[in-house]
Amino acid sequence: MPLGMESRRIPDQRISASSHSTNVFSTWSPSQARLNLQGRTNAWRPQSNSPNEWLQVDFEATKKVTAIITQGAKAVFTHMFVKEFAVSSSQNGVHWSPVLQDGKEKVGRAAPQPSRSSPGAASSALCSECAHSIFATAVSQAVLFFILRSSQQLLVHVDHVPKSQAHCSRAQHSRQHPSFLSPFQIFKANQDHTGTVMNTLEPPLFARYVRIHPRQWHNHIALRIEFLGCDTQQDY
Repeated sequence: MPLGMESRRIPDQRISASSHSTNVFSTWSPSQARLNLQGRTNAWRPQSNSPNEWLQVDFEATKKVTAIITQGAKAVFTHMFVKEFAVSSSQNGVHWSPVLQDGKEKVGRAAPQPSRSSPGAASSALCSECAHSIFATAVSQAVLFFILRSSQQLLVHVDHVPKSQAHCSRAQHSRQHPSFLSPFQIFKANQDHTGTVMNTLEPPLFARYVRIHPRQWHNHIALRIEFLGCDTQQDY
């Protein structure tokens, strides 16, 4: 089932971001990152188009997250959408676990699917096993630090992760097509500003906090989003 972005069960104060775009004419705040939101400004946009930007949602309790639905937006005549993104999660909002590309922590093996049906219909299949305990997928106490060394180098350091999984990688930045760091799972997202794309998480992600990290975009980063999943009795 949808976890509450579109329906506003997740309140505005539980949605935050690294930054947001604002001027005398418009504000693209994190709380506007709600799937199918309408209006002149109807999405989250960060201050800058950078792989350092992120959108964060606090579910207030641990949830089993089974899928992520994304959507772009439009400003006057400019179409904007996220083409690729990465994900990290946390139980306390301090220690963050990246969803990794290799190893047991890999999430999101399935290809993205255009989401033509309602989120509720999609989630009925995704959440059929909600009552069961499922292996928790994140590196339990990883701390993720992003350090921008220069305009040509972004270093990532993950504490408490085996050396074989902890990498430093160079990211060549460009306005629309920044490369991303190899240890992370990259999710394919939108190809236009109106359609929705659903990425399933296999295995599901158990977390209270989830961050979406845009990695490639068209024109500008702009994001409307919904999470599918359900409550869980498991503690992590």
